[in-house]
Amino acid sequence: MNRARPALLLVLGWLALGALPADAAVYKWVDAEGRTHYSSTPPPGADAKPVVIREDPLPPPAAGSPPAAPPAAGGGNA
Repeated sequence: MNRARPALLLVLGWLALGALPADAAVYKWVDAEGRTHYSSTPPPGADAKPVVIREDPLPPPAAGSPPAAPPAAGGGNA
């Protein structure tokens, strides 16, 4: 029974992480030097605008195009 406890805690931890909010706000602003920044909190006094993150899935592949090849295995099996 003691062996199962770490595995159970690990599974419960992963389940708890899955319950975190996935739609956290992201802000965009440009600093005085013209650099663009992105952050989860807007800086004080800056004109930060919330960024809308698309949740649309990728479009389906075009008809007639071949499927993408899987990445080559980097193993040294010769």
